[in-house]
Amino acid sequence: MKKISIIILSLAVTAFVFSSCADQLKTYPTDSTSEGELFKSIESAEFALNGVYRFMNTYETYTPAWGSENFGYPSMMICWDMVGEDMPKRDAGSAWFDYDYRLWVSAESGSSERPAGWWNFNYKIITVCNSVLASVPPLEGDQKLKNSLLGQAYAMRAFAYYHLINLYQLTYTEGTTNPGVPIYTEPTNKNTVGKGRGTVADVYTQINDDLQKAIDMLKDAAAVKNKSQLDLYVAYGLKARTALMQEDFDTAKEYAELALTKPGLAIMGTGDVLGGFNSLDNAEWMWGFYTIESQATKTYSFMSHMDPAEAGGYAKNSAHLVSRWLYDNIDDDDTRKQWFIGPKYDLDAMDQEFIDKYDPTEDPAKRTKQRALYYWEQEQNALYNRDNTQGFPYSANSYVQLKFRMKGPGVWTNDMLYMRASEMYLIIAEASIRKTATDYNAAVSALNSVVQPKLETYDANTFPKAPVRTFDGYANDATFAARTL
Repeated sequence: MKKISIIILSLAVTAFVFSSCADQLKTYPTDSTSEGELFKSIESAEFALNGVYRFMNTYETYTPAWGSENFGYPSMMICWDMVGEDMPKRDAGSAWFDYDYRLWVSAESGSSERPAGWWNFNYKIITVCNSVLASVPPLEGDQKLKNSLLGQAYAMRAFAYYHLINLYQLTYTEGTTNPGVPIYTEPTNKNTVGKGRGTVADVYTQINDDLQKAIDMLKDAAAVKNKSQLDLYVAYGLKARTALMQEDFDTAKEYAELALTKPGLAIMGTGDVLGGFNSLDNAEWMWGFYTIESQATKTYSFMSHMDPAEAGGYAKNSAHLVSRWLYDNIDDDDTRKQWFIGPKYDLDAMDQEFIDKYDPTEDPAKRTKQRALYYWEQEQNALYNRDNTQGFPYSANSYVQLKFRMKGPGVWTNDMLYMRASEMYLIIAEASIRKTATDYNAAVSALNSVVQPKLETYDANTFPKAPVRTFDGYANDATFAARTL
């Protein structure tokens, strides 16, 4: 059965990449060219590789439906955050990403759901990369441009295998002999025989081999045209991510430091850190996706689900929040605290009369401050909707996130972020502390580099100024771990 499933996947992948079907053209521009024409020149091979970047930000990419929560890689990133405990949702809204937030994994077993969809998504990327890697070497043309295409293809293939092995198996340190995922490094077609899963170690060997080849190629390559394309420093960053997952801390630190040698990098300060995280022109951003008007997926997009002030988006009725525990632990002078709306009502000052008035729970013993706050805010929202001089809008509710904002009302050309310099500093900090020869000073320096531009008085040597609040007192918080009220 496993072999049959893999063969079917191979067929689906091949059809996706090389079909001229009009339906496929909606999601993947490269489909408009046949395989023979696609790889007959360097320019056409570059067109195919650029199609991969475009594919990552197209709706209905990994399943043929549910575009509202299936808009490529950005929707996958939302899913991954939704299963954590520091980015809660208070309202279901249209119920997009509700399965993820409520951890209803068993409800997603069909061919149109996450597990099958994400599998296909990553293998589609791998299939195009394999064709580029097989076709480009014999082509005539500028060697530096060829090196650039090959380096990007190797790195993108590693990127896809990294996600596959971490989505469909436990982490590397949980067992390198656990079953991995099928590895394909050559172009496939409908006659390709499906491969077995191999081991986790096999997959990481392939990832690291690909990343090393990518780095070697990109060291002597033509410059990429913009940050939508993966360059040498992003390849270093991917190597650092991989090494950290393997708990190879020396390598993780080494390659994160190399990633930070990218010319022009600058950590966001008190101004641009509040800019909405919507522009790839930000000096800290290393890799992402430039969104132009013709490629904007509008309501089927990351910002539609994140910006609570956008009238045409989903977040206006289903905002993402910060957990109260995390909010309370952020220094009041830290600019990043402005990413979130502060509490509209002081829970510590809330009395029983207020709780009994707003919490509709029949049993008084089960009424909570958090639930009372929720229903009080619902009343304020309703007042505002009837008369905008009364109450306040949904986007001003307690703990609502304002970190991710659109460029303007109804403006859907918001760029996507895949990697930024702060991540590399945080990798250095963690690796420095956890590696065999602990480098405390390097960890402190890395943390200071990230935080001080937003909190001038921060010093990792003396942090925190006050005791860190533990989970005690937050365990039943509607803005912490509870999946329902």
